[in-house]
Amino acid sequence: MKRFWLGAALLAVLLGAGIFSTVVTERFHHSISQRLEATASAALAQDWEAAGEMLHQCRSRWARYRNAMATGVSHEPIEQIDMLYSQLDIYFQRRDSLGFSLCCTALRHQTQALGEAQSINWWNLL
Repeated sequence: MKRFWLGAALLAVLLGAGIFSTVVTERFHHSISQRLEATASAALAQDWEAAGEMLHQCRSRWARYRNAMATGVSHEPIEQIDMLYSQLDIYFQRRDSLGFSLCCTALRHQTQALGEAQSINWWNLL
C-alpha cells in the first residue's frame, strides 16, 4: 500500500509541475507576442528609438528564458525564432520599417505558435 501512495504522490507532483510549466510558458509567450506587436507598430510609425528599446526588451527576455524553453519543446521553432531576431537586427540597422514590421509579425506568430503548442487544449490532447 505504501508503493501505491508513493506512486500517487509522484504522479500528483508531476501533474502539478506540468500545469505550472504550461501556465508560465503561455504567459511568457503571450507577453512577448504583445511586445512584438507594439514593436512592429512603432517601426511603422518610424519611431526607431521606441522600436529599438522594445526589441532589446523582447530579445533580452527571450535570451533569458530560451534555454529553459528548449528543455521542453522542439528545437526547430526555437532556432527559427533566433533566426528572426537576427533578421530584425538587419532591418533595424537599415531602418526598413516594412521589413522590420513584417519580421516582427512573423516572430510574433512563431512565438504564439510555440506557446500554443505547450498549452492544454483539446486538440493537443488528441
